[in-house]
Amino acid sequence: MFIIIAVTGFVTDKRGRPNQAEISAFIVERTDPGFSVGKAEDKMGIRGSSTCELIFEDCQDPEGPYAGRASAGFQLAMATLDGGRIGIASQALGIAEGALEETVAYVKGAQAVRPQHLHISRTPSSSWLR
Repeated sequence: MFIIIAVTGFVTDKRGRPNQAEISAFIVERTDPGFSVGKAEDKMGIRGSSTCELIFEDCQDPEGPYAGRASAGFQLAMATLDGGRIGIASQALGIAEGALEETVAYVKGAQAVRPQHLHISRTPSSSWLR
């Protein structure tokens, strides 16, 4: 099952001019006519979620099924982004922690093999490298 968010129309102002996009969210099944899934992309990270091309060829379902009510797609997208921010922050923190650990290990190894005539003074800010 996929949730597709698309522009489904325009809201008009008092003079009848379109001034805001109407966005709806649809539920699309893998077996729906005119819908197919392309090749999975090879990613460098975040492999827990798949990333692939979604192909629509004459895929029509004007009666729904909507995810929520018609024209509520923007609110659904914003709520999804709000919920995802905690996960993204956790991933960023984990990546930073791993990078720090690798850096410390590398620096400690580099200090072990440095030439004896090279003197590096330890300042309070670099005391954590000991």
